[in-house]
Amino acid sequence: MKEQSEAEELRRAAEAKVQTTPSAVEGSIDAVLSRMRHELQVHQVELEMQNEALRQTGVVLEASRDRYVDLYDFAPVGYLTLTATGQIAEANLTAATYLGIDRQQLIKRRFDTFVAASNRDRWYRHCILAMRHEEKLGLDLQLNRSDGSLAHYHLDCLRVGRSSTEPSLRIALIDISDRQAAEDNLRKLSMVVEQSTESVMITNVTGEIKYVNPAFERISGYAIDEVIGKNPRILQSGKTPRATYQFLWNNLTQGQTWKGEFHNRRKDGSEYTEAAVISPIRDTDGRIAHYVAVKEDITA
Repeated sequence: MKEQSEAEELRRAAEAKVQTTPSAVEGSIDAVLSRMRHELQVHQVELEMQNEALRQTGVVLEASRDRYVDLYDFAPVGYLTLTATGQIAEANLTAATYLGIDRQQLIKRRFDTFVAASNRDRWYRHCILAMRHEEKLGLDLQLNRSDGSLAHYHLDCLRVGRSSTEPSLRIALIDISDRQAAEDNLRKLSMVVEQSTESVMITNVTGEIKYVNPAFERISGYAIDEVIGKNPRILQSGKTPRATYQFLWNNLTQGQTWKGEFHNRRKDGSEYTEAAVISPIRDTDGRIAHYVAVKEDITA
C-alpha cells in the first residue's frame, strides 16, 4: 500500500510538471499519438524525479558513512575484528595507535603476537570461551607495543557472524595502563601501611575511626573490629592535657598538620606514651575528608 501510494504521488507530481495534455478528440489517431506523447513525457519526468531522489539519498548515505568512519576510526576505544584463526581482519586507528603500528601492517597479523608471553595462555583460554558463547566476555591483558614496551588493556570480546563454522571475534580495547599503575601504587602503599611498625589510624572528619593497621592492634591491644566506628578517645588515659586536644583540633580544622604526644591507655589498662603526627586528607574537591594519624610508641 505504501509503495502504491508513493507511485501515485510521483505520478501526480510528474503530470503537474508536464504542460501538454492529451487531445480531447477520443478515438482519432491524433488523440492516440497525443496520449502516447503525454505518457512518455510524464514517464520521463518520473524518471528524472526518481534519479534526483536517488542522488539526494546517495548524498545522505555518503555523509552518514563518513560520520560512521570518523566515529569508528577516532573513537577513544580501539576496535579489532579477528578471523576464526585469530588473524586481524579489521582495525580502527585507535587500535593501531595503541599498538604503535601502522593500521595496514596490522591486517592479517595474528593478534596473539601482540599478547605478552606471560598472558598468552590466559588469552587462548579466553578466546576459546568467547568463540563458544554469544555473550560479551571481558579480560585484562598485557599487550606488546611495537617499541617493545608493555601496556595494560581491558578487552571486551564478542563473537559475531551467523555461521558457526566461520565466526569472527569483535574486540573493544580500552587502555587501563594509568589505572593499573594507580592500583599498583595503591597496593604498594597498602603493604607499607599494613607492614609498618608504627601505628596508623584513619578517621572521618567527625572523628569516627575508619581504619587501623596491625601495628595499632599490637600496640593498643584493641582488634580492628573493636574500634571501627568508635572515637579515638577510647585510648585516653586522662593524663594528656586538655589544651593538647584543643591545639590539635585547631590545627586540623584549619588544614594543618599537628605533631605532639599522647598519654594513652591500652585495652588491658596499661598506660603508654605515643609520639603522633596527624594530618588532614583532602578529597578531589580540596575539602578535608579524613584525618590520618601515624603514631610511635615512645614509652621506653
